[in-house]
Amino acid sequence: MEKDRKQLCKDKIRQDQEQEADKKKKKMKPYRGYVDALECFNDLFGDREMTRNQLNKEDSGLYTRLRKEGLLDHVIPEKREQRDWNKIDPLEYFREHYGNGDITRSQLSKEDQRLYGRLLKDGLLDQAIPKKKSRDFGDPLEYFKEHYGNREMRRGQLKKENQRLYVKLKKEGLLDQVIPEKIGVTYRGYASALECFNDLFGDREMTRGQL
Repeated sequence: MEKDRKQLCKDKIRQDQEQEADKKKKKMKPYRGYVDALECFNDLFGDREMTRNQLNKEDSGLYTRLRKEGLLDHVIPEKREQRDWNKIDPLEYFREHYGNGDITRSQLSKEDQRLYGRLLKDGLLDQAIPKKKSRDFGDPLEYFKEHYGNREMRRGQLKKENQRLYVKLKKEGLLDQVIPEKIGVTYRGYASALECFNDLFGDREMTRGQL
């Protein structure tokens, strides 16, 4: 009776996985000339029994694509309940199963909460998935001179190209030193286009067509 109940439970999980895979399949993109990555897997490995680690070693690109599209559980269900972290090195396990893919901490937490939790508990998360270090400008004035000092640019240009540096300079009151207000409104060496016109044509009567 207990065995039948477990089998029914497994069948239900499998059915749910297939339904979820069908939903995702509709959104998938072509892959290597196949309709999608699932069709590629079925053609290349569908007649074989293999582990995720084997697939990762034989075709890391396909493995990564299936993982990103949430189809690994569909093609190779993982028996996570059997993992004993007292016997398994979680860092080595991570490198075997996720080392070839550019997985984020958030993705790992969703895909494999137990592994994520173990890496975090053992202080190994930074080794597995290093934090993305934010840019530290140090001295923003020196940073600007090094990266933009040979260019004449407007404040709007800097804001588009490097908003964090723009905000940092503005916050520390350094923006006027690197990009004075006048830059961007000067015209041919004059303070403005109006001053240029007055100097060149101010003593003449002319039409717009003549100008």
